[in-house]
Amino acid sequence: MRIGGVRGEYLVQPQLLVAFGSTIFVFDDADRRLKAFSSAGQLLWSMGGPGAGPWEFKRPTDIETAPNGDVWVADPGNARISVIRSDGRPTRMIEMRSQTTRVIPLAWPFFARYDAQGQLVSGLPPPAELEHASALAAEPVVMVGPTGDAAVAFRWSGTLMIVGSDGAVRATTVGVEPIPFPETKSYKIKDRGGRELLVFRTDPKATWAAYSVAAMQDRAVVLFRGRTESAGRILDLYALRTATYLGSMLVPEAASRIAAIGNDLAVLYGDTKPHVDVMRWHSRP
Repeated sequence: MRIGGVRGEYLVQPQLLVAFGSTIFVFDDADRRLKAFSSAGQLLWSMGGPGAGPWEFKRPTDIETAPNGDVWVADPGNARISVIRSDGRPTRMIEMRSQTTRVIPLAWPFFARYDAQGQLVSGLPPPAELEHASALAAEPVVMVGPTGDAAVAFRWSGTLMIVGSDGAVRATTVGVEPIPFPETKSYKIKDRGGRELLVFRTDPKATWAAYSVAAMQDRAVVLFRGRTESAGRILDLYALRTATYLGSMLVPEAASRIAAIGNDLAVLYGDTKPHVDVMRWHSRP
């Protein structure tokens, strides 16, 4: 099943993807709207728009779903998280730090914890496994499985961590393609007023590792880029509790996001005709 593409009028520039039950949620950057689709590809609802007003979006960087099906949209451009019911009804807006780029609306946080009402409860220090990596280099890509264990991959490293609902690291692996965390570089720039500013960024030569993570049954599926000619097409499979490598498979073309939808896998492709394909999941790679 395909949403968008040559014959799809609903998606123009899909950027973010998540799923809950039999519903697929896509944020379309072209019109800055959150769109919900059935597993058959039918548009169920659409909400939002560009701007800083209530239930408008400026620069979303992440969308996730809570256990009750609510969709949480992290929008650093507006310094808030927008929470929308699974039927498209706006629920609440949560103020957040403008540098926050990932949101996990579940029982455990990764560095910061919010309750169901959006109140900051506590923070977690970085796990010992990340003590030598900077916050920029250790940008996480996270998905929480049905048991509460989370697969934490990284944008700039092949490392995969399994974190329990109590915040404890249960298992760690260097991944199929061992890519170490990159160094952070600094350089000076001048703002419009002529003031000199010190800017930090990851090494421009760093290799992009994980694009996206999905929790399929008892497995973590990592959409991986890496250095090979199959970059962006690789799905690496790991045991969700032990991080044991189970095998790999390829999707037909380079993808940007994946999400579990029941026993199927939704794949977001960002080619000249952006679209979402729902592929039947096979229990073995």
